[in-house]
Amino acid sequence: MTEEEYRLLSKMLVSCHWYCKYCEKDALTSIRNDREIEEKCKLHMVKLNERIDVLKTTLASKEDENFVETVDTKSKQNSQKISGLASDLEQKIEFVSK
Repeated sequence: MTEEEYRLLSKMLVSCHWYCKYCEKDALTSIRNDREIEEKCKLHMVKLNERIDVLKTTLASKEDENFVETVDTKSKQNSQKISGLASDLEQKIEFVSK
């Protein structure tokens, strides 16, 4: 393409890129590299999201374990309090019954 044809096309088609034969190779190489980088980033993001999902599952499991452990501990504490109250109540009933 001559320089005159290039200028004419550039003016007519402002949104299109017209490259001379020397620049076209570099432009196409850049476009190809951008696509390759984009694909690598997509793959990396998929792997990263998979890792995040595993961590979320693990964390949820740990939260469940902690919740169960907390409930169990409080249940034991309440059982001990109830046993103590029952014992005190029995003693008071015996005292009143005498």
